[in-house]
Amino acid sequence: MISCHYWDEKFPKLFTSKDIDNGFFKIIGDITCDINGSIPTTIKTTSLKSPYYKYKGVDVMAVDNLPSALPLESSTYFSNKLKKQLPKILNSINNDSIESYFISKKGFLNYRYLNLIDYLI
Repeated sequence: MISCHYWDEKFPKLFTSKDIDNGFFKIIGDITCDINGSIPTTIKTTSLKSPYYKYKGVDVMAVDNLPSALPLESSTYFSNKLKKQLPKILNSINNDSIESYFISKKGFLNYRYLNLIDYLI
């Protein structure tokens, strides 16, 4: 799982630490890196030299300055792609269609992202 979204205390956590015990997660990358935030396995930050720690058998990456370590080309490419999609997303804010941009909902992949299923199995 890779978490890279804005989170605030008024929002629920994405899962609980008890959910780790069922073996669903193998690796969690928390780019948001909010200690005790939306990802309960993020209990401390990591560094680029030592990017992972174990939490109940799960590898957790929580490098708090990771976005600043991304190459300029990657950032430019991503922002150009996002600029093309952003008007569609913003125009659908008040419609049910905003959910079509979710990667997953209630534990299931959105139909647009079913091509990712092979990476999850």
